[in-house]
Amino acid sequence: MIDTAALQHDLVAAAESIASRPLAEFLQERGVLQQLTRDHLIRQLVASVQIAKDEEASLLAQLWQGLPSPPPSELRGDWLSAAPESFRPVLSQRWHQLRLRQWVELAYEDQLENYFLERRTSLERVVYRMLCVRSVGLAEEIFFRLMDDEADFGVLARQYSIGDERFTYGLVGPMPIEQPHQAIQTALAKLAVGEIASPIRVDDLIVLLQLEHREPARLDDDTRLKLLQELLERQIEPIIKECIAAVYPRLLAIATPLNPVPDQAPSESLLPPATATATAPASPSAGPATAGPGVSAPTTLVGSAEN
Repeated sequence: MIDTAALQHDLVAAAESIASRPLAEFLQERGVLQQLTRDHLIRQLVASVQIAKDEEASLLAQLWQGLPSPPPSELRGDWLSAAPESFRPVLSQRWHQLRLRQWVELAYEDQLENYFLERRTSLERVVYRMLCVRSVGLAEEIFFRLMDDEADFGVLARQYSIGDERFTYGLVGPMPIEQPHQAIQTALAKLAVGEIASPIRVDDLIVLLQLEHREPARLDDDTRLKLLQELLERQIEPIIKECIAAVYPRLLAIATPLNPVPDQAPSESLLPPATATATAPASPSAGPATAGPGVSAPTTLVGSAEN
C-alpha cells in the first residue's frame, strides 16, 4: 500500500531543498540548462536559413503533406498564422525540421562523404544467430558440436539458449552492427558469413555467435540524416559547454522569487546585445565558432526548439 502521507512529506522536503538552492544550479544538475542552451542555439541556426523562391513549391508540398486543405501559394508574410489553427503545431514542427535539414545540408555537405567513409564499417547491418548460456562448460560443448558434428545452430539455440532469441532459433536482426553489446560487435566484425565465433563472455552470459548476413552501409537518405545529425551534435556540443561555462557564474546571481538577492544597483545584461547578423558555426575541424541564425528539432533533424 502506498503511504501518501510519507509521499507528501517527501515532496515538501524536496521542494524546500530546491528552493534553498540557486535556480541555475538546480537547472544545470537536471540538464535543463544544457537543453535550454541547445534550443536557443538551434533556433539561431533555423533563423539563418534563407528560402529561395524556387524552393517554395517543394517545401509547401512537404509542409502540407497529409493535411486536408491546399497550401498557400507562397511562403511569404505570416503564413503560419494564416493557416487553420489545428494545423499550426504540425506545420510549425515541420517548418522547423525542414529548415534545420537545409542548414545541416549546406553546413556539412563537403564533409559528409569523408565522414561516411570514416563511419562505414560501424554503419553496416548484420543478421546473426546467437545462443546464450550461463555455463562455460556447456558453451564449449555446444561449440564443439557445431564445429565437429556440424550440428544446426538454430536447433541448438532453440534447445539451449536462455534468452528470447531461442524463440527465433537464435536469429537476431537485421540491425546496425553498432547496436548490440560491444563484445558482440567485436566478434561479429571478425566473422565471415556462415562462420561461428568461439564462445565469448557478455556480462554474466557465455555467448556463441554465427554470422548469417552482412549488408554494407549505403549513403541512403536515412544514413545521410543520421550522419548529418552526428556532425551537428559533434559541433554544437563544445559550443554549448563553452557558453554555459561562460555565463554560469552570472546565472547564479540571478534573483528568483524563492531566492531573492539584496537590493543593488541595476546590472548590465548578462548577455551581449544581439547583432543584426550572425555567423554560422565553422566546420568542426576548424575549432570553436559562433552559431549563426537558422531549423528542426530536439536537435535530431526532427525537432525540439520551435520557430
